[in-house]
Amino acid sequence: MRGYNSSNYDMLIREDLVEESLRLAYLLSNHPVTRSPNTFALLALLCFQAARLYGRIDHQNHLLTLRHQDRSIWNRELIGQGSLFLQQASQGDSVSPYHIEAGIAYEHCIAP
Repeated sequence: MRGYNSSNYDMLIREDLVEESLRLAYLLSNHPVTRSPNTFALLALLCFQAARLYGRIDHQNHLLTLRHQDRSIWNRELIGQGSLFLQQASQGDSVSPYHIEAGIAYEHCIAP
């Protein structure tokens, strides 16, 4: 997801790209041809990553490691949506890199 860590220092977070990626993944998840566990895993991953966006930078616009992020400003609604999509991704026998990455991101999001 290129919505964060863009090449433009003044705009490390590209909220427009993040929102567009979520919108497109949501459309894919609702289309009969692309409605699959892999699509739901991708959508879950995007939700988990987007939920942490504003915790990724400090007041001087520097990127922060996960350890230094303020979890209180993470978007709990997006984490909840991602959790639901991850549950939907668990249907069937398919396991993609999106499943693994979403599972890891989920654990980061729910850790104290």
